[in-house]
Amino acid sequence: MAHAYTPGLKVLHETKIDKERRLPLKGTVTVEKGKFVTPDDIVAKTDLPGNVQMVNVANQLNIDAEDVNDAMIAKEGTSVIKGEMIAETKGLFGLFKTNVTAPVDGTIEVISDTTGQVVIREAPIPVEIDAYMSGSIKNVIPEEGVVIESEGVFIQGIFGIGGESRGDLAVIVDNREDEITEEMLTSELEGKIIVGGSFISLKAYKKAIQLKVAGVVVGGLMIDVCIRYVPTPENYIYQILLGAFAVFTVGIGGGIYLVSNLGAGPRDGLMIGKQGS
Repeated sequence: MAHAYTPGLKVLHETKIDKERRLPLKGTVTVEKGKFVTPDDIVAKTDLPGNVQMVNVANQLNIDAEDVNDAMIAKEGTSVIKGEMIAETKGLFGLFKTNVTAPVDGTIEVISDTTGQVVIREAPIPVEIDAYMSGSIKNVIPEEGVVIESEGVFIQGIFGIGGESRGDLAVIVDNREDEITEEMLTSELEGKIIVGGSFISLKAYKKAIQLKVAGVVVGGLMIDVCIRYVPTPENYIYQILLGAFAVFTVGIGGGIYLVSNLGAGPRDGLMIGKQGS
């Protein structure tokens, strides 16, 4: 029987769990230390700066950059709506005027007499961080977030796809050797986290997405594929070649992961540190 060494895997049946919920930039923490929260409760919120739109007023009005301020109707700090006139030339005897309108709703942030461009900042983008799990606020990080403490089962896997998700657990197999097949997936599983055994087929995975299943937890996908379809070499030379190819493949995967700047996983600290240095 084949075995796999999984140094990142962690399963704790009953433990205290600390979960940090932090904003991408400073904002407002909406809960106090000691308060009990549920997964949907908002614990912190902030506003991300809106998108920036550059308008080349000098080019559109066919004037010099230093004359843009004189042509501007809307000044710095003024709120504008899409289609509103923000600049206009004097024309000839009040005729043949040329104007520029705002391409989006926003606020005039900068009027440059060097480049002739006007910067319009769109409305801030609100960001809210929920608690993600039930528990008590163990610590408040001023203007940034909180640490939530709870008790439960902690399972840390090796590999995951997708963002945060939550839902009721639904075990749909009888033992850990079973595969998740299309026939096992029904509409009753919508919004739930399904737990399988050793494998989920691509067809079943696509059906789970169609049924809006919140998440899938199964055994080692790639390990099972390799055990099933990659023959174990008996020849010593072939074993060395397979080992070298495995190291090369892991190196390629590590390089792709590092250049994507996704941060450190459970055992990536050394690699991330070397990349930074």
